[in-house]
Amino acid sequence: MAGRTSKPAALRETSGPNRDRNHTKAEIEKMQKTEEALGGNSEKVSDVPDYLSDLGKEYYSFITKEMEVSGVLKNLDIPIVVQISETLAMIRECDLDINKDGLFYMEPDRNGRDVKKKNPAVDIRDKSVSQFKQLATQLGMTPASRSNLASLNLEKQKEEEDPLAKILNRKTR
Repeated sequence: MAGRTSKPAALRETSGPNRDRNHTKAEIEKMQKTEEALGGNSEKVSDVPDYLSDLGKEYYSFITKEMEVSGVLKNLDIPIVVQISETLAMIRECDLDINKDGLFYMEPDRNGRDVKKKNPAVDIRDKSVSQFKQLATQLGMTPASRSNLASLNLEKQKEEEDPLAKILNRKTR
C-alpha cells in the first residue's frame, strides 16, 4: 500500500490538539505493547560494526549513546543506524570537499576555454541530506518526533503516579 509510512505507536499522541483521531487510547497502548514485543532485543545496539568508516563509527557511537536514554533502539534498528552514520560521514566528507574546492571549479572544454562546472560533492551532499532526513524521522531523531516522545512519556508517568489509574488498570487486566 503506497502512501505515508505508519507512525510508531510511541509517537502517537492520545490527547491534546495533535492526538491520533484514528485510534483510541487503548488501541494505541496495545499497538505500543505489540511494537515493543516485535522490536526484539537491544543488547547488540551499542556494538559498533567494524565495517563502518572511521567517521561512521564515531557517528554510530554518538547516535546509540544519545538514543540509549529513550530505549527506542533495538537490534533490528542497527541497519538504519548504520545507514544514518555512513550518511552523516558522507555529508561531512562532502562539506570538507566543498570547503576546500568551492561550489564550482573551472574545467577546459574541448576548445580549450575554461568552463565553470558545479562541484559533484554538492549533489552528493544534497542527496545524502535528503536520505538522512528520511532515516532520522524513522528513528525519532527529529525535534518534532522527540517532542512527541517526551509528551507521551510525561503522560505515561502521570498515569503511573495516579492512584485511581492504578486501581482501574488492575481491574481491566
